[in-house]
Amino acid sequence: MRKVVALLAVVVTSSAYGGVVTFSPAEVTIDLPVLTTGALDVGVHQGALGPIQTVDLYIGSSSVNLTGFTFDPAFVSATAFRSGPLLDTLQPIYSQSLYIGGFLNAPVASFDPIGRMTIDAAGLPVGDYVLGVNSVTDQQRSAFGMPDGETIDNSLIGSAIVHVVPEPATLSLLGLGLLGFLRRRFAA
Repeated sequence: MRKVVALLAVVVTSSAYGGVVTFSPAEVTIDLPVLTTGALDVGVHQGALGPIQTVDLYIGSSSVNLTGFTFDPAFVSATAFRSGPLLDTLQPIYSQSLYIGGFLNAPVASFDPIGRMTIDAAGLPVGDYVLGVNSVTDQQRSAFGMPDGETIDNSLIGSAIVHVVPEPATLSLLGLGLLGFLRRRFAA
């Protein structure tokens, strides 16, 4: 058995402009193989930008399966049109990229949350995996649209780290096995 732990790691741009995508709660634990999925809430903060009209997010991962997304009721009530969740197979940066977005009923000065994303880490070996939004690496697809219909701000960034670690019972068994091996070796 192993555990998957997703820890929050928000990266803030050095510019005063743009936005930050947040993933929360700060920690999600999945006991593998009994449980294989977990969930992270996704939100956006637009920093020093003026009012925005649209939000486009491409959340990418090189290994963790992004299996679903449910829009937050506040985002649903604030949007005239929502798109996604769509698995973007054309995104060359990540093996899997989940697109979510919406056109707001009226320009807003800030917005959070967007919704809840489901992740699946079944079958992953022990290690660290990144869920990320970075407008630089996703060819500026993650962006805010401004009310004039022409201005786009592409400075969206944020990430979460998924840690896959052995479950404590597994570590205990490994420790006992090692002790037995050492005892036998030194007894001989």
